[in-house]
Amino acid sequence: MRGECQPVLVIAASREMAMSKLHSCSSLSSLFERFHRKTTRISDAIGPPMTRACHRLSESLASAWSAVRSGTSHTHRH
Repeated sequence: MRGECQPVLVIAASREMAMSKLHSCSSLSSLFERFHRKTTRISDAIGPPMTRACHRLSESLASAWSAVRSGTSHTHRH
C-alpha cells in the first residue's frame, strides 16, 4: 500500500512547481516519464489485480500532469 501514496506526492509536487512558476519543466517532465515507466514495470511484476490498480493510478497521474502542463491547475487553487 505504500507505493500508492507516492503518485499523490508526485502530483502535489508537480502542481506546486507549476503554480510557483519554477523553470524546471524539463526536469519535471523527465521525472514524470521516469515515474511512468517505473509504474508500468511494477505493474508487470505484480499480479493482475494490482496491475489494474497501477494502470488506473498511472492514467490519473498522466491526466493530472497534462492538466498541470496546460495550465488548468491554476483554476483549482484552494
